[in-house]
Amino acid sequence: MYKFFEVFKTLRLPEELGSYLADTEVTRVSKTSTNTLARVYLKSDRLIGKPVIYKTEDALKKQVFRMKNMDVRIIDRYHLSKQYTPVTIMEVYYDSILFELEKYWTLEYNLLKNSSWEFEEEDRLVLELEDGFLARTYADSLADYFHKVFLNRFGFEIDVVYRYKTKNGSHYQKENEHKLNLRVKQIQQKMEAATGSPAAAAAAVRKIRKKPQAKKRPHRQLQRRQALYRAKALADRKTEAFQEMINFIKNRPTMTFYTAGILMKNRCR
Repeated sequence: MYKFFEVFKTLRLPEELGSYLADTEVTRVSKTSTNTLARVYLKSDRLIGKPVIYKTEDALKKQVFRMKNMDVRIIDRYHLSKQYTPVTIMEVYYDSILFELEKYWTLEYNLLKNSSWEFEEEDRLVLELEDGFLARTYADSLADYFHKVFLNRFGFEIDVVYRYKTKNGSHYQKENEHKLNLRVKQIQQKMEAATGSPAAAAAAVRKIRKKPQAKKRPHRQLQRRQALYRAKALADRKTEAFQEMINFIKNRPTMTFYTAGILMKNRCR
């Protein structure tokens, strides 16, 4: 095995990235038969965040694997000291897990970011997922992701289970509700001070809390019927005016339609 910069001697990285990779080892480099993907297998004794990994992939693609339509993927593996347990790895590496999910598994990312987790035992991860379509559809996929990451990347075999929890309101809904409760409390205190009666103040507050009823809109079918009636009435009025013009011309044989139309123009309006 060779050090990372012994394999990629021409690669130039910013110092903050190079410091993470200086002591890593490259165990294997491969590419697909179609030259669409190159894989670099990396072994490290310390954790490397996914943002560093992805920036290095971009640099390799631009400087080393400069083939059109070829992507580069770093397969990172870790041999960590005994002080790292699944619990400590989850605490330190959780942001990288979210970063990876956001890039490759968007739905699982959205599911995890609104969830919580804990280790009931050292090798038993419990995910609490907000109940809904997303959780019911992608819970198995997310659990499988965690199982493979801990096994393949860190060498820990863990059990991953999930539970559903009732979906809570959004942060903005909670904040607005809290502000409303504070405002209502202030009004109630003022009413009590003014009236000297807690019961009267509570009744006034209940009136304030009531939401005004939404103005009812006419049914769409009724609106359409009214529009048809208006159109028919207009057509009947036009027809009557036209028939009157015909009768007008009949009584005046020498008059043309054009002249009659000018004379009766106002009648058709």
